Amino acid sequence: MTVLSKGELHFLTRQPVENIMGRPLQNVLISSIHVDKYQRKKPKVDVKEKRQEIENNIICIKNEPSKGSPMVNECFLKILNILKILPDKAFTEVAEFYFLKLNRKLNENRQSTIIMLDAFGTLTTNLSQEIIGRMIFQSPNPDPDLIVQYMVHVVSSDSPPNTIILNTMEDICFHPEKYAVSFYAGNLYNRVMLALGTAARKLYSSGEHDKAKEITSKVNNLLGIHAQAILKAAMYDDNEEVRYEAKLLYQAHPNSEYKHYNRFSVVEVADNKSVVPGDQSFGPHNRQKRSFFKDLDFKLAAPSVDWRDELGS
Repeated sequence: MTVLSKGELHFLTRQPVENIMGRPLQNVLISSIHVDKYQRKKPKVDVKEKRQEIENNIICIKNEPSKGSPMVNECFLKILNILKILPDKAFTEVAEFYFLKLNRKLNENRQSTIIMLDAFGTLTTNLSQEIIGRMIFQSPNPDPDLIVQYMVHVVSSDSPPNTIILNTMEDICFHPEKYAVSFYAGNLYNRVMLALGTAARKLYSSGEHDKAKEITSKVNNLLGIHAQAILKAAMYDDNEEVRYEAKLLYQAHPNSEYKHYNRFSVVEVADNKSVVPGDQSFGPHNRQKRSFFKDLDFKLAAPSVDWRDELGS
């Protein structure tokens, strides 16, 4: 059906308009809107079949090289797509199997748990974060390796972590008496502390200023211990995102030795040498032009012309 209409506009009068509502220039409040009541409709699926597909894709990831194989990403994305369409009950059952029931003392099973932890961490839904918080962070015997593995998702996420995860991270950093000494083996403490600083920044950006300031204040009380740890992580950590976040934390650190620390900044000096400013442990580095023909000299001249005769004539 189509409707057509015609009309004319006639100028009647002109009247100045005052007090036009506009965006205020000062005292603008920033907050976040949480949409958590909306439930996306999921298609009906054969849960048993989908769980078998998840297992097949996990085997696919295990059989491929960890780096350089496009099949790793392809199989991982298939796992994500399956998890997105699973009903909440089946979604939780899958998590219980890989996070609670599977015997992680076997290396094969441990790899499966890590793959699924990355999958659940990538989803960043309320349910997935709540499950990770209850089954991984609040486990009676928490696994430090799994917690360190999940810190990558805390750093890379655009939003702050779930309350359960955040509270456990605070306990790890500020209340070590709640855990056994063996729990802090490796780099667990440094990784969680760096991720907690990132979480505080995201809390502040999302409008939770009081919570962010509370965490920052607790961190500031322990700065004497963490300055060198943050510097070490900023320079040598294997994960690029952790190095970047540690660099930002170290630059803002009031106890940092180098206020303008930059891992790649150099100053040119004489004799083809360069030094890194601020850090005396880096001595001058001699720089020479490298060549395949380093020890060979070539004399290039036209074979049919005697240039000495030409120039002297």
